[in-house]
Amino acid sequence: MIVGAFMAAPIFIAFAMFFVFITPDSTVRFGPPLLVPVVLGVVAFLLQNLAGFRAAAIPVGTPRRSYVADFQSKLFLRLALAEAVMIVCMALAFVFLDTGFGVFVLGALITEILLVVNGWPSERVIEKYRRALERDGGQSWLREDLGLSTSGLPGSF
Repeated sequence: MIVGAFMAAPIFIAFAMFFVFITPDSTVRFGPPLLVPVVLGVVAFLLQNLAGFRAAAIPVGTPRRSYVADFQSKLFLRLALAEAVMIVCMALAFVFLDTGFGVFVLGALITEILLVVNGWPSERVIEKYRRALERDGGQSWLREDLGLSTSGLPGSF
């Protein structure tokens, strides 16, 4: 499951970054640079919701076709936006050396939250994309094409 791999990445990277920043004589400090991951997280969340769920509406009477590839491409957009927070914070960790590890850890935590909220193909995420497709009255059959019942959760992606 690709989303699970995206969710595991911040944990493994944080483990490696721990050995880069934490030494026996180092101290973890907190300061204004810790606001940067929060701002990046808010921007990523807004972009995920503005662009990550945008879909061309299906007009009434449109012949059936699969929208799974469209759903997956938007899923990867949302995943990339979430991971961008951690990647930028990783670079900033080397700029703000005194608060660097804190900046990275907060960025990784915000990335995980964004992945859970808008990345994991949950019932809410699938339904939100389906509603965007069907806003003009057409039928997408997205749930059925994903192998879901009318009220089931995804088995695997």
